[in-house]
Amino acid sequence: MGRRAIGMLILLAILSVVGVVVVQLLWLQKARSYRQDQVAIHREQAQQLEKQFNDRVVMATWSCR
Repeated sequence: MGRRAIGMLILLAILSVVGVVVVQLLWLQKARSYRQDQVAIHREQAQQLEKQFNDRVVMATWSCR
């Protein structure tokens, strides 16, 4: 194997590693975005449940009078 072939192999190996790192960073970014969306949905659902509970409490107290 000549110097040129070894240099090309090293270059291809470096490019492959860089490519894998870039793909992993993109996956992490998507996972973070997905997690933030899930947290926002969870908060919204919790607020809706709390409102429903409060409405039912108010209705129950009015019906007892």
